[in-house]
Amino acid sequence: MNQTKLIRSLLVVGLLTIASACTGSDQNGNKKITLKDAFEGKFSIGVALSTDQYKGLDERATPIIKKQFNSITPENDMKWMHIHPESDVYFFDDADDFVEFGEEHDMFIIGHTLVWHSQTPRWVFEDEHGDPL
Repeated sequence: MNQTKLIRSLLVVGLLTIASACTGSDQNGNKKITLKDAFEGKFSIGVALSTDQYKGLDERATPIIKKQFNSITPENDMKWMHIHPESDVYFFDDADDFVEFGEEHDMFIIGHTLVWHSQTPRWVFEDEHGDPL
């Protein structure tokens, strides 16, 4: 695992741990406030989502995301390599699912960097014969 992925993973785990500690009830049965409710009217509480999270496949993270956050951005699904993987192919299914998740849970939706140096499709750097430019 490279250092960037390790740092990102540790950050996500840390944020989810903090978020999970902000819910539930105290010893007297009083409901604890969520992160998004604690800062309502001041600023949004956002998170970057993986495909599994917004499609509900991450059974541990998705409920925490729905409860604690009110702003979302996709990790990778709106980057060029996913949206436009080949010169004549467009794929918006995952991006549409992401937006649907956000709308369904009344979240502020932020797109992502469309062009990213390490996730630019190979066809961008090739001519019509597949030769490097």
